[in-house]
Amino acid sequence: MRLSLFAALIILAGCGRTELVHYPYSFDAGQRDAGIDAGNPMQPCMPGMVNPRRAVPTVMFVLDRSGSMKFDLAGHNGSINQPLTGPTRWATLKDSLSLVLPRFDNALSMGVVLFPDNDNDFDECDVGTTASIAPRLNNANTVLQLFANDPSGGTPTFDAVQVAGQGVTDVAGAVLVLVTDGEPNCNLALDPQTCSCTNPTMDLPPQCFADSCLDDTRSIQVIADLVSTRRLDTYVIGVGADGSNANLARTLDAMAIAGGVPRVGAAHAFYSATSQTELSSALNEITARISKCTFLTGTLLEPGDSVEVRLGTEVVPYGPTGWEWTDQTAGRFTLAGSYCDRAVGGAAVTLVLACH
Repeated sequence: MRLSLFAALIILAGCGRTELVHYPYSFDAGQRDAGIDAGNPMQPCMPGMVNPRRAVPTVMFVLDRSGSMKFDLAGHNGSINQPLTGPTRWATLKDSLSLVLPRFDNALSMGVVLFPDNDNDFDECDVGTTASIAPRLNNANTVLQLFANDPSGGTPTFDAVQVAGQGVTDVAGAVLVLVTDGEPNCNLALDPQTCSCTNPTMDLPPQCFADSCLDDTRSIQVIADLVSTRRLDTYVIGVGADGSNANLARTLDAMAIAGGVPRVGAAHAFYSATSQTELSSALNEITARISKCTFLTGTLLEPGDSVEVRLGTEVVPYGPTGWEWTDQTAGRFTLAGSYCDRAVGGAAVTLVLACH
């Protein structure tokens, strides 16, 4: 068994293979990837072309169950003056997840953080200290059972993202999917006299309470920190967000960009879901990318070994727009951008190994 702490991994990029990029590589005989792929041990390097297998990624859904999720997608709150014109956002989200999640039950380890939680303690900004559902395979039905309770409360996005990140601390290459319909709030440290208010009282002063202040800065930052310190990407879906609420659109865009996987070629960096079809499509696209763009080499690389990733006959460059390691010791890597799109579409991914 190899015991060296550092070895050199050489990536040969480009058709001419003239660019050599060195990466530190370490091997730890301990647990990898929270046991999800533990039944497939890594094999010694054998030169030639091999087919990597798809890994079982972990996705933590961070789901908004604030009071506004009782509105319909058009923003009607169900009052006499604003009767509902369709299903609530909460019901629409459940229906969309019902269509999407069962198809990925064996391909994704799924968990959930609800915000606020549904522990019936009447705290409108409460988020539990642990995930509502810990991630595991075959969790789709368990996730859908969370929709039995009606939504209520504020939008403690910062706390929810923190808890979600903590819930996958020991999982390499996990991903968060944040689904929300409102601006982050529930930060009692903000000044209601000067803040931007997400829910003005419309009455005599005070016209805003601290828990209704827009909590955008730290909510964006916690997402960015997870990417920079742990390579934990966050997809952002805005339910009913059509861009008409400037504060909401700006905040969702900033969170999506900070999350490292913004939507490309669309009006917004976040996935805008103003209909059942759009929401289902966004969830399906994201879950497909997560499940079909994460691979395992299955090979334990020695010092001086090299690996080249190909999509069809094209050499994929190493980097944020090509392929990158998410866990070198476990041989886990992901495809990004257009390469991921092509892999989702069925293009073959192969590795060319040179062993020394």
